[in-house]
Amino acid sequence: MTALDNEELLARRLPLKGTYNVREIGGYATRDGSTVGWGLLLRGDALHRVDDAGRGTLAEFGLRTSVDLREHAEREEMPDQLGPDVRLVHVPLFSYGIESEEFAANRQTFESLDDVYQHVVADRGAALAAAMSELARPGALPAIVHCTGGKDRTGILVALLLETLGVPDEVIAADF
Repeated sequence: MTALDNEELLARRLPLKGTYNVREIGGYATRDGSTVGWGLLLRGDALHRVDDAGRGTLAEFGLRTSVDLREHAEREEMPDQLGPDVRLVHVPLFSYGIESEEFAANRQTFESLDDVYQHVVADRGAALAAAMSELARPGALPAIVHCTGGKDRTGILVALLLETLGVPDEVIAADF
């Protein structure tokens, strides 16, 4: 299996005004010959900028759940604009389960994105598991997982999900 080309990645994008990185994760072939189902999960960014036309596109997709991986301050400053029919679930990837004061006092600084990714995988398992559990709830799908840019926090969670589904590593890396 070869990595995805840019044309295929661009074809997965949903053209929502104000966003740059909302796309479908269905259709990927798995190692056992199955295919990840279409129309079940989107990954994205900047949902606070979605307008009425974008909400209409997401309604046509059948969106039921939004798993927001942003921190509390990000959500307060830029709340989702998805409408009343979408269940909003907040699972802040960095501070999940940590009181605000404790989180602020123990905030880590990282020298690179590699350090951030390693931290999330090594130390934020409860948040990753909580987000996956929300996606597995009956009636949760179709859903979207998002953060501010739709690439780092969202990318880690979606990569773990695709790995769980048996998608080959080179396809996961291309999707990331």
